Amino acid sequence: TKAQIGLGAYSASPADIGISTATQTALDAKADVDMIIEILFGSPIDCSVLPTLYKNDATLICTPVINAENCTSLREVFRNCSKVTTVGGIHCPNVTNMGHMFNGCTSLKTIPLLDTSSVTDMGDMFAGCSALTTIPLLDTSKVTNMWYMFSGCSSLTSVTFQCNNVRPYGNSMFNG
Repeated sequence: TKAQIGLGAYSASPADIGISTATQTALDAKADVDMIIEILFGSPIDCSVLPTLYKNDATLICTPVINAENCTSLREVFRNCSKVTTVGGIHCPNVTNMGHMFNGCTSLKTIPLLDTSSVTDMGDMFAGCSALTTIPLLDTSKVTNMWYMFSGCSSLTSVTFQCNNVRPYGNSMFNG
């Protein structure tokens, strides 16, 4: 087994360094997942600058790939980015608030699969996204606010929810 320490590397079996084979396998799997996340999404972003980093940016066309693993809110991050057509990817396993996240992104056509398993607020998340046609699977098992989530999404043809507790929000969820 090859283990890395800092920038150097050496060969040793797990037993040579006092680690059981099962533990080493688990560590390798975790390291591989962390490395893949780092390669795909880069280092975690500073959550304190995120709320105003892109909001109201009328020049942004494609969002960057964002590692928001340490953030709990993506509220209004891309709000009113009217020229955005594509979302690069967002690693967001701990986010609880996605309210107004893409609100007013009138050119947005699709979004990537998002980890929404911790999200409680999706109110107005896609409101005003008039070019949006499809939304991939959304885990809404913890969501308590979906008011006006798809309001003004006049091109939307498909939405899939992963849960059995989507509350009826009347006409307001798809208003307009």
